[in-house]
Amino acid sequence: MSDPQTKPGPGRLSSILRAPSRREPLIVEGSGAKITVELGDDLFCKPDRGYGEYVARRTMREFHADLLHANDIAQTSLPGSMRKIMSSELIEQPEHYDDAELVIDGQQVMQAWEHPYMAKLAEIAAAGRGDILEIGFGMGISASAIQDLGARSHTIIECHPDVQRRFAAWRLQYHDRDIELIEGRWQDRLDELGQYDAILFDAYPLNEREWNEHYVNDVTYARHFFEMAAKHLRKGGVFTYYSNEVDSMGRAHQRALFEWFEEITVSVIRGLNPPDDCHYWQTNSFLVISARMSRTDN
Repeated sequence: MSDPQTKPGPGRLSSILRAPSRREPLIVEGSGAKITVELGDDLFCKPDRGYGEYVARRTMREFHADLLHANDIAQTSLPGSMRKIMSSELIEQPEHYDDAELVIDGQQVMQAWEHPYMAKLAEIAAAGRGDILEIGFGMGISASAIQDLGARSHTIIECHPDVQRRFAAWRLQYHDRDIELIEGRWQDRLDELGQYDAILFDAYPLNEREWNEHYVNDVTYARHFFEMAAKHLRKGGVFTYYSNEVDSMGRAHQRALFEWFEEITVSVIRGLNPPDDCHYWQTNSFLVISARMSRTDN
């Protein structure tokens, strides 16, 4: 019978009986991917080292599975194309718009393949036929879908002058509806507004700093809007947004959303067809997210 002080094991008993020693690296491997983590002495030590390392290994296994799944997605992804670096503030550059896409300063701000995804976000926002706030007009895809479904009122914040002019033309076909355009950046105008039954966020970074800070280096571009969404939702309201997730929700993304909302619903829309040269999306699926029960006191 082996000495219990030296017998390895992930449970609490083994770590209690085992004398403190130098920590060995934790390793999870398989299917061509190996993850090695070296833990400092003050990490994953409570309630005891054995249980702490069990938690660490579980996290590593999840990351390993995510890594392999990401590789599977990459095998079937479209080639895509390189995004042009923005030369200045996006609102200072003219738009190039047709039925296929909206391009500003070389940025593919929106493309027609997004119709099914935008329609799904609009369906979530308009489910209660209440007062809806939409951040970003773009090609008007989600705005049109909201009007087709019906809403008591529809407020849209848009900052680009050319897009604002297109909104005015679009607005004519709904002359008898309660639709209002708020001109400017949402960061500058939102404090002037009240509360809504639904909020749909689909804005685009206005410069390279925003792109890097909020799109590249955050869990999702909409994260810096989460707090404002929670504050401007009525009790029972719903928030939905461009998720930037393929077919599942990252843990950091989930935690960021739960900081401001108590309930999250997710689904996957498949069969999308972005073009081969799309800068910003190379797969045929997109995660649809809605959040309810704001944690703020409205």
